Amino acid sequence: MAALFIGFVAGIGCYWMVAVVKAHLGYDDSLDAFGVHGVGGTIGALATGIFASSLINPIFTDASGRALPSGLLEGNARQLLNQLTGTAIAWALAIVGSLAILKIVDVVVGLRVSSEHEILGLDLAARRRRLFLGGSGLGIATNQAPSIPYASAATSPATP
Repeated sequence: MAALFIGFVAGIGCYWMVAVVKAHLGYDDSLDAFGVHGVGGTIGALATGIFASSLINPIFTDASGRALPSGLLEGNARQLLNQLTGTAIAWALAIVGSLAILKIVDVVVGLRVSSEHEILGLDLAARRRRLFLGGSGLGIATNQAPSIPYASAATSPATP
């Protein structure tokens, strides 16, 4: 029953991040990785510290081998602190690792395209074809020529 509750709460938290908070803050997360994995994982990790059960995993035992409380609901508040510490370490690693990767990519190839390519659209600028038709989301590729002429040879895309 605890797993269903954790999943329900994490699902609501993920949906709220993706549908409400992302739109409100305006951050760029096209795959919703942060809203789903960051928030859902954090909620799940912390809830594990609350609902951990010695009936399922008797990890803590006394000298005589009897199971001791595992999670907060069984009286072991320390497990919630352990989960919080682990979550903070995971967040720190994710942030530092992401910033390091972004810096390397920025130095090697750059993080942004030119403003001309951004206005034209990356499917036309990079591939010289429209990859998504009419906003249908079907992802149908066409070989149609771009309807917007390129400003100059410097901004035109490479031959595919």
